[in-house]
Amino acid sequence: MDPWEAASIRGHRTEIVQSLRVQDVRAYMIQEGVMDPEHFEDIECERTRASKVERFLDILATRGPRAFPVFLTALEDFGYPHLADMLLRAPTDVDGCLGGVVLLEDTIAKCRENLKKRYLCEYGWIQPIPWNPAFRLHLDEVYTNLAIVEGKRRSVSADCMEKSYSFQEEWLFDDGPSCVLVEGPAGIGKTMLCHKIAYDWAQGTIHSLKKFKLVFLVEMNKISFPSMKDVIVKIIAADESGSDEVEAIWDFVSSNPEQILVIMDGLDEVRSPHKAKMAESFSKSPLRRAFSLITTRPESNCPLLRSCDKAYILEGHTAESLSKFIKRYFREDRASADGLLQRIRSNTPLSGIALNPLNAVFLCALWEDNQGALPATLTQLYSTLIECLVRRYFERIGQPCSEAELVLADVRNVLVTLGQVAFKGLEENRMVFQEPELEDIPNLIHVGLLAQDTWARRLSQRPWRFLHKTIQEYLTAYYLAESEQGFTVEQFAKVIPNPDMYMVCIFLAGLLKDRAHYFFETWTEVRDKSELANNLCLSCLYECAPHSELVEIVLPSFVDDGSFDVTTKLK
Repeated sequence: MDPWEAASIRGHRTEIVQSLRVQDVRAYMIQEGVMDPEHFEDIECERTRASKVERFLDILATRGPRAFPVFLTALEDFGYPHLADMLLRAPTDVDGCLGGVVLLEDTIAKCRENLKKRYLCEYGWIQPIPWNPAFRLHLDEVYTNLAIVEGKRRSVSADCMEKSYSFQEEWLFDDGPSCVLVEGPAGIGKTMLCHKIAYDWAQGTIHSLKKFKLVFLVEMNKISFPSMKDVIVKIIAADESGSDEVEAIWDFVSSNPEQILVIMDGLDEVRSPHKAKMAESFSKSPLRRAFSLITTRPESNCPLLRSCDKAYILEGHTAESLSKFIKRYFREDRASADGLLQRIRSNTPLSGIALNPLNAVFLCALWEDNQGALPATLTQLYSTLIECLVRRYFERIGQPCSEAELVLADVRNVLVTLGQVAFKGLEENRMVFQEPELEDIPNLIHVGLLAQDTWARRLSQRPWRFLHKTIQEYLTAYYLAESEQGFTVEQFAKVIPNPDMYMVCIFLAGLLKDRAHYFFETWTEVRDKSELANNLCLSCLYECAPHSELVEIVLPSFVDDGSFDVTTKLK
C-alpha cells in the first residue's frame, strides 16, 4: 500500500469504522488472496463491531500493493459504494497525512538507530572473567554451533536429531514470519546467541536480518507482563522517546509485523504464575505475526512453546571450536593452551564439562589461576570458581585469606545468607535484586558473584543480578546444604520435582557429599517417571561419585522399559 492509499484510509478511518461490517467483505478478500482465513479468525477475537473493523484496517495496511484496490472493489460490490467513492477522493488533510507518513518514517529511523547503537555498545564484546576486566572477547570468538531437530519437537534426545551443523543465522530467518525455538542447557550460550543476532542486525552484516526495520531483544527475567505492548513500549521509551513517538512506533509495529523481529531470551526465567498470562498476551498481540525467536532451557514448560514453528538445540562447543577458544584465551601463553587441551582430551568427564561454553571459560580461568589443578565435576568447578573469586577479593582489599580449601569456610555464613536470597529469587523466578535485599551482605556484593547491567547504573535504585543464573543456582544449593533451614527433607521434597530447580538439585547432590543419601532417599519418594527425572538422578549421582551405596538407593525406583536403559547409563 503506497503512502497516498495509506493516507486516504487513515483520513477516512472514522467513517469506515462507523459503517463497515467486516463479515460483508470477508469472503472476497480471502478469494482475492489479499487476506487469509487466519486473519479473520484474529479479527473475530475482538469483542465489538468497531474494534473488529479497526483490527481489519490494521491488517489491511500490511497486505501489500493489491490491498487497496481489492478493498475498493469489495466496498463497491458488497454494499458500501459511498465508502469506495470517499476513499478515491483525497482526504481533506491529505497533505497532513502524507506529512505524517514522512514524520513516522523519521521516527522509525530514529528508533532503529537508537536500537542499533545500544546493541553495538552493549553486545559486541563480553568480559567473561569477573576478576579480569582487561580480558575481553568478541562475540565472534565464542560462538557455538546448533543442532537441527525435526519440526516442532522439543527436548528431543540425541538419536532424534537429524544432524549437527555449524550455525548460520540465515537458517532462522530465511522463511516467512515464524516462531523459532532455541533450546539448550544452562550456560550453553543461548543469551550469547541472542546478543549475536542483535549485534549482527545492528552491523548490517547478515543479509537475512536486513529485512527487519526493528529488532527488539527482550530479556525475560527483567520484566513483568501487563501486556506485550507494555514490554515493547518500555524498550522504546528507554531511548528517551516522547510519548507520541512511542505510540507512533507501536502503531508501526502493529501494522507491519513482517518487518519486526522479537527476540525473547530466557523464557524459562518468566515467573511460573505469569507464563500463561504472557502466552495469552502474545497470542493476542500483533507481535504474533512478526518473526520471533525464543530461547529456553529444555526443562521449561510454557504454553507459548506450542506455537513454535521451528526447533533448534544448542549443543555447545565442537572439539574444533573449543580448541580455538582456548587458544584465543591463552593467546600469549601457547604452552598453557596446549596443556589445558591435553588435559581435557585425556579426561572424558572433563571433556564433557568443557563442551559448555560457560564452563570452558571457567576452566581456562582456573587452569591459569590454580597452576594446572582442575575440578572433576560441575559442583567442584563452581566451588573452585567461588573460592577463587573470594580469594581475589580479599587480595584486592588487602586482607589476609586462608588456603583455598578454607576460603569457603571463612565466608560460610555470608554465602549462606546470599544463598537464601538466591533461593528466594529462584522461587519467584527472578535474577534481579534491589540493594535493600542485600544489606546483610554488603561486602560480598563486590566479590564478583553479582553484577550490575549498564543501564542500571543510571538509576537511583541500582538493581543487582547474579553473574549467571547457574551462580544463583549453585548458591541456592549451598544454602540448602549448609543451613539448618535448608537441610530438611521438606525442602528437598520441594525442589526435586520442580523442573525450575534442575541445576539446583545437581549442585545440591555434589555439595551434600556424605549426607547425599538424604537427597536420594527423598528423590525415590517424590520423583515422577519421566526421562527428565531419571536423567536428573543420574547427573546427581555423577556429582557424588564414587558412591555405590547411593546407586543402591535409587536403582529399584528406575523403570527400565527399553526407552531408558538405566544399566548402560549408570555404567
